[in-house]
Amino acid sequence: MNYNFFQRFLHGAVLKNPIVKEASFSLEKSLTNVDLVRECSAHVFVTGMARSGTTILLQSLHDTGKFASLTYADMPFVLSPNLWSKFNHNNQDGKSQERAHSDGIIVNTNSPEAFEEIFWTTFDQEEAEKNFSLFVQLVLTRYEKNRYLSKNNQNIHRIGNLSRLFPSAQILIPYRTPLLHAYSILKQHIRFCHLQKNDNFIRDYMYWTAHSEFGLDYVPLKPSKIYHDYHSLNHWLEQWELVYEDLINNYSSLKNVKFINYERLCGSPQYWECLAKFVGISASKPTTFVMSKAKVTEDYDHSLLSRAVSIYKEISKSNTLNSIA
Repeated sequence: MNYNFFQRFLHGAVLKNPIVKEASFSLEKSLTNVDLVRECSAHVFVTGMARSGTTILLQSLHDTGKFASLTYADMPFVLSPNLWSKFNHNNQDGKSQERAHSDGIIVNTNSPEAFEEIFWTTFDQEEAEKNFSLFVQLVLTRYEKNRYLSKNNQNIHRIGNLSRLFPSAQILIPYRTPLLHAYSILKQHIRFCHLQKNDNFIRDYMYWTAHSEFGLDYVPLKPSKIYHDYHSLNHWLEQWELVYEDLINNYSSLKNVKFINYERLCGSPQYWECLAKFVGISASKPTTFVMSKAKVTEDYDHSLLSRAVSIYKEISKSNTLNSIA
């Protein structure tokens, strides 16, 4: 989103100050009537590596009108969405625009986005887990819905905890063919390094919202073993291998977890219908997912790609929507 000077100042004043964030959450808890019945609803958590289709999947699910999700309208007071909505009257759709990734995804003020990690990074782990269910209820109350929808790439580290906190929740893990996926992240990493060098607010904004998937403040989801050069395609291929190998090894047996094949979403309307069935919604509205036409121009380790492709095939055989089609 394009923020003016006052909006940039307000975002900084709130998001970089833990005391302000904690106080806003405490005030929200004390002044908001929460419907505790909402706690038992079947929520949906979308997680996985960046550039796997998480954002378009988030938007497609949110467009059904069945879910509540944090949106740009909740910024910067995402920890007090109900109170902020009473003061923030400039929260209409506004002008739609392509997001900074330059990937064709159009957003406006009311578009859902991955702001949940602000909550997780405000508190220590014990306090965050203790209050997360309440935080979800606050978002549900704000949007008058019974089901919560989250997109948060960092939640790959919390799948077990989320399953424990919300036994009825569905967890969706999109995945793409390794080479194109790794190449897509590499291009975004280079792009955002450039953007952040030329605009300090972009770097600050990504840091405040805990978006460390690429850019100058990039933090690998898994410690690199061999390839430590972030501007190398091999680094991102290795990340793909490490991340998805861990996910398939640890969570493929969980019935509430499904790996979502992005190529099949792009090529098969029936696959989207199957996904909708899994999360318990109607698929009457067609959803368009666009396949990448990028051509890989970087050198890479072919043995590394071979291992990643083996994992890709293993995921496709074991824990996708095929089992409920």
